[in-house]
Amino acid sequence: MGAEIGAEIGAEIGAEMGAAEGLFTGILILSVIILSINMIFCLLRAVLGPRFSDRLIAINMIGTKTVLMIALLIKVFHEDYLVDICLIYALISFLSFVVLTGLLGRHMGCEKERGESGGAGKENTKKEAVL
Repeated sequence: MGAEIGAEIGAEIGAEMGAAEGLFTGILILSVIILSINMIFCLLRAVLGPRFSDRLIAINMIGTKTVLMIALLIKVFHEDYLVDICLIYALISFLSFVVLTGLLGRHMGCEKERGESGGAGKENTKKEAVL
């Protein structure tokens, strides 16, 4: 009789754990869907951004959300090899952000040089016109 009661309690706990795991998986899948929608908005910002820095930040956000999405899928599918892919993608995303930031710095430096040299050239032509 005690064994039967133990078996019934074990079956109830197992059913509750199955329901809890299903709920947890559903929440993770909902999170992935919400992240996907958010990534679409980031993609729009990257395409329509008025400045290069807006596009750069949007691309960085897309990379970060992709790493988060892969991490969520690790829990959903119980696949451990995806951790390596997640880390590699995070490294590639960080390196691309560093490279693009360097390009932005070079681009801003070129604009400043053009502004300074263009202004000096205009002043010289005005002085020549006065003489």
